[in-house]
Amino acid sequence: MKNQRNIIPYYEFKDIDQIEVSLLDYLCNNNNRNKVIKELTIAIMDDHNDLSLFFLRGFNYLMKSEFKKAIKDFSNLISRKLKNNNMKIFPRLQNKENIDYLYLDELCIYRSHFFRAIAFISIGEMKSAFEEERYLIRSDISWNYRNKIFLIYPIFVKLFQSLYSKKYDIALEEYSRIRDISVELFDYEKELFKLLPNKEEKFFSTSIKLLNLSLGISL
Repeated sequence: MKNQRNIIPYYEFKDIDQIEVSLLDYLCNNNNRNKVIKELTIAIMDDHNDLSLFFLRGFNYLMKSEFKKAIKDFSNLISRKLKNNNMKIFPRLQNKENIDYLYLDELCIYRSHFFRAIAFISIGEMKSAFEEERYLIRSDISWNYRNKIFLIYPIFVKLFQSLYSKKYDIALEEYSRIRDISVELFDYEKELFKLLPNKEEKFFSTSIKLLNLSLGISL
């Protein structure tokens, strides 16, 4: 593809950490999401079997608050991977050394369910969001890879739900649970925090600012 290198810079890297850093940089430090979405749409037309393109476009739709379009892209990725488990989400990374393809695919599926939960809550589809939360809780990814950060994702969904329902005391409890697990921001947290509904409510916003200040966290 003519512009593939510009659209997906992490394809040139050789290990998971480099890919993760590049993904975060590409998805979170992009001020022109309309341009990115347009480029990704062209890329999808060129290669409909590259599921990573749906992940990237879905996240950009999410950050533009185009939640139904985000849900459609994440659902496309999840359903097609479920129908064909041999289908790789990152096909252009094949045959590179030092890359755990199984982990990379599991991570992308897990985050797709997480992002889809956020999108469902944002349009008031709480039943669907609850199903996604159950998936995140039941997932073996945190145990398989011994990473407690994955325990944060379902808690963040509960935080989102609580704020949407204006249950600010519960939302504060959920945020405190997140910080008890880690004072480090998890991947995408700073971006997703911008989407939190009703986060400017005085009690919640003041409490969060004080807690973050005590922990040296900047959001």
